[in-house]
Amino acid sequence: MSFSAFLLHDTLNDAINKMGFKQPTEVQAACLPPALDYKDILVSASTGSGKTLAFLIPLIQHLLDDTTGTGSRIKALILVPTRELGRQINKQVQLLTQFTNLHSELIMGGEDPKYQLLRLKKQTPDILIATPGRLLEHMYRETIDPGNIQLLVLDEADRMLSLGFIDQVKEIIAYCNPQRQTMLFSASLNHKHFENLIELLLHQPEKIIIHTIRQKNPHIHHQRILADSLDHKYKLLSKLLMQSGQNPSSYNKILVFANTRAQVEALGIYLQQQAIPVGILHGEREPKQRNEIVSKFRNGQVNILVATDVAARGLDIPGVDCVIHFNLARNGEDYAHRSGRTGRGDNTGIAIALIDANEWDRMIKIEHFLDMQFEPVSVNGLKANYQGPKKIKSSGKAAAMHKKPSSSHHHSKQTVRKKNRLRDRKNIGKRRQPSRNLSK
Repeated sequence: MSFSAFLLHDTLNDAINKMGFKQPTEVQAACLPPALDYKDILVSASTGSGKTLAFLIPLIQHLLDDTTGTGSRIKALILVPTRELGRQINKQVQLLTQFTNLHSELIMGGEDPKYQLLRLKKQTPDILIATPGRLLEHMYRETIDPGNIQLLVLDEADRMLSLGFIDQVKEIIAYCNPQRQTMLFSASLNHKHFENLIELLLHQPEKIIIHTIRQKNPHIHHQRILADSLDHKYKLLSKLLMQSGQNPSSYNKILVFANTRAQVEALGIYLQQQAIPVGILHGEREPKQRNEIVSKFRNGQVNILVATDVAARGLDIPGVDCVIHFNLARNGEDYAHRSGRTGRGDNTGIAIALIDANEWDRMIKIEHFLDMQFEPVSVNGLKANYQGPKKIKSSGKAAAMHKKPSSSHHHSKQTVRKKNRLRDRKNIGKRRQPSRNLSK
């Protein structure tokens, strides 16, 4: 099946052909028919499956079919959890609308609202991509009115909820036109708030589940390297990256994940001291800095990027063939999103996790969640003394080691010494005198 089978507008077909897309992916083939038929859809699809075009193509087709003209009001709203994802989607919108008069605008935090307001006044966008917090600020100032929205998309809805945007999303929905088409995309439908959100947001949706996050990606090879300490992890990472630098054919681009911003900064400084050029990406960096480093990583000026989970989703960077988990992800979903930066499409990739004793049980949980096993490997000259728990449960987790009680807990039985009181001794052997008979 080709995209021409969906009878799309000529300008949209021309853009799709110029972008090099010949056939729809599985998620696109499943979503396009109901979405083009104006049905609400609820889609569970992992990153890298082509979900962005799965909602952009029908959205743009509907706007091209609209005879009311462009630029008079905002007709489509795409809500996203992060700035990086917003930029990525806006770039795709611009490519798909390059032969049309449709205009898009990106509204997000980290930018001066005044400049955003000037752009909105200069030309009202047909398509608005926004993060929830910044969109609400404009709504409160009455600079944006979502009341005429015909098409509403929530992308990476699970991420939006986990970041605490549930109340903001509900407030935005309350302002939107109830007679709209809504498309909700998520990598997982397990979030506790999903039921309420689906009931509020969607009307008799068609449910489509493609490539859920728990489905094993056959193109990713998972390995683990045991570590004795944080210092040992630093040495392991340095050796892995220097090996890559000496043999550029091994890995083109490497993405290193740590769990905190402080750890990312510390890693960046350490690696730069080892003469290993790296980029650093986390949420506290200025938007301009983040854009620059992502651009350098994408075009190959920097081939090693150290990042928090801000890089785990929403970044479409081709050519990442190795992901290193310096800190193991907190759960299976986060691990899958991180590792999913490699092995995209038909390309193969490798995910390497550095595991210390504190992360063993979490590693076992991730194996059970994703129904896979890490291949144990080691680095020459840096093999860990730690080789896993001494005792393991049937689940694979570490068994608790029962310590022998210390000698202080063992009290020998001792005879209780009785106090030798004078009052107890002075009357011993003396006969008690009978009391006088007072009746005489």
